[in-house]
Amino acid sequence: MNKKGLESLMLDPYGFITLSVLLVIFLLLMYLAGTVNANKSNVDNVINPSEILLLNYLRSDVEVDLNNDKIVESVNMADLIVMSFDNEDYNKKLKEATKNILSKAKPYGEWGWRIIIKNDDKILLNLVESPTRGDIPRSHKELFINATIPNDDNKIISIIMYPGYL
Repeated sequence: MNKKGLESLMLDPYGFITLSVLLVIFLLLMYLAGTVNANKSNVDNVINPSEILLLNYLRSDVEVDLNNDKIVESVNMADLIVMSFDNEDYNKKLKEATKNILSKAKPYGEWGWRIIIKNDDKILLNLVESPTRGDIPRSHKELFINATIPNDDNKIISIIMYPGYL
């Protein structure tokens, strides 16, 4: 009889028991990790409809006669906002374009979209579009979206968008 085979025969059951225990522990840990992740809410990955609407608003193209030479040029809303603070002639176009964009936006529940454009000195635009039936509670801070744009005069322009009424 070969002694090497006898030693292997005696150690095989311990190896199988150890392997079985490790496999059970691994499966138990994977099961527990799956239930913990399923119950955990991931609030950071929720996309707020105000964020999407505000980004689309700022990137929307508007046709404007920049030099009063009867040639219409395309600029985005962020640039038009900056130009409106510097030149009052663009305010009408800003309000018109904002109404047009927000009128096409889907209302948030019962509320329409409110937008405020301001800097330290003045409020350039305070406007709501879409029919509304009430104001959103101020405790819903996640629905208030704020974007800032630097101005040529080293001032910061704030754009605030949220569901509400004027």
